[in-house]
Parts: sequence; C-alpha cells; structure tokens
Amino acid sequence: TFSLLKEAYDYLSERRCRELYESTLPFDDTLPSEELVRSAGFFRVLGPVFGRNGKWSLRQPVPALGSEGHLQGKDEVQAFYDFWYAFESWRDVGPSWLRRRGLELHDVWCVHREVRRQYQKENAKIRLKFEAQERLRILALVDLAHKLDPRLPRQEGRRRADRHRSPSASASAAPAPSAEERAAARQRREEEERRAKEAAEERRLLTEEIRAEVQREVREALRAEVKRQRKRLQSALARLGLRVSKVELLRMLCMDLGKQRLEEFISDVEQLVAR
Repeated sequence: TFSLLKEAYDYLSERRCRELYESTLPFDDTLPSEELVRSAGFFRVLGPVFGRNGKWSLRQPVPALGSEGHLQGKDEVQAFYDFWYAFESWRDVGPSWLRRRGLELHDVWCVHREVRRQYQKENAKIRLKFEAQERLRILALVDLAHKLDPRLPRQEGRRRADRHRSPSASASAAPAPSAEERAAARQRREEEERRAKEAAEERRLLTEEIRAEVQREVREALRAEVKRQRKRLQSALARLGLRVSKVELLRMLCMDLGKQRLEEFISDVEQLVAR
C-alpha cells in the first residue's frame, strides 16, 4: 500500500501529470443562457462560471468578474476582458467529452512502434479538436458576459454625459487633456479595436476549422456506409448468381439511390435470395 501511495504521490508531483489527472475529473463546462443571466442576475450567474473555469488558466492569478456591490473602474473591467479574450488553457481531453462524441484516446505504450506513431497522430487530432472547441466555449462565455455586462453601458453613459456637458462646466470641472493624453487615449482605442478584430478573426478561424473537421468526418462516415452497403448488395447479387465485374458501378448505384432507397432495394434483393 505504501509503495502505491508513493507512486501516486510521485506521479502527481509532476505538473503535467497532475494536469492530465485533473482533466479527467468531473467538471461542469455548461454555459448559462442569456435569459437566465438576465433574470437571475449578471454577477450572481456568471461569477461562479468564470470562477470555476479560471482553474484551467495557464496565467495566474485570474481576474474575478466582480460583484454588484463593488463597482470596478474602466481599467479593471477592460483588464478583465483582455485577460479572458486571450485565455490560455492547460486543460486536456476529459472522458466525458470523449464519451459524448464517441471518441477514445489510444494507449500508446503497449503497442508496436509503427502502431504507436499512428495512435499518437490520432490522439493529437482528437486533442486539437478538443482545444478548438474548448477555445470556442470560453469565447462564447466571454462574449455573453461582454454583451450583458451592466458596467459597460454605465461607463458609456458617463462618457456620453461628459461629451454633452457644457464647455464652461467642463472647463471648471477639469483641465483640457494635453496632447500626450489625447495621443495615449487614441492609442488605447486603437489597441482595443485591434484586440477585438483579432478575437473575431480567431473565432472565425476556429469555427471554420471545426466545420471542416465535421464535414470531413461526415464524408468519411458516408464513404464507410456506402462501402458497407456495396458489399452487402454484392453478396446478395452473388447469391442470385449475378456478378458485377465493375465495383465502381455498384458504388455509383449506392451513391445515387440514397440511404433509404438503397436499404429498401437491398432488402428486396435479400428477400429474393431467401425465396
């Protein structure tokens, strides 16, 4: 027992091993709906969601969303969204994610070298797909918060009120910004716009990557189904004494008929064989 405990301790002492282990533990990665956030409260609903997802961040500490009673300044709010839009996760593929998609990671240790290479490639593809979907999940959470954050309209209202304030009141309230301050403000706006464009482009690329992967999987599944049905039809025709020399003709027939009509056609042929 002691040797097993020591082995487990040594394994979990390594950071990457501990991350792999923690990634296998149950975790609630669901996101609340916009209706729930509006009805139950922005901070009350989204605060715990950001809190539990922050554990996966490579960068620590993770800025908190805040609370209704603690009004954060513009810089704090902007720093929060800058951090989460550039979120970097160490999370690895978990068993629940694999089960939902009917996937499985291969054991690469107890196999031949050639098989190990193939398994490593397949595992890498699965991890790449997980990382893309995990990134989209975090971006969806941040987009939801940014859309419904009550502090952002409030700050925009303050800026709008400042712009419409009378010149005499503005002059008495605060001195006019210097050229350096105006340049710094302009640079901050340009930086915010650049980051927003980069985030939008990253979301677009990730979405296209996942769409291409899904389309590829659909095509592969369709080819596998056509191949299975072709062999089934070829076997039924052979039992009737009919031989099709050109396999390509059978493949084209299977593709043209479609799944339902092909099933009906093969069933009819198999019924003829049974007679």
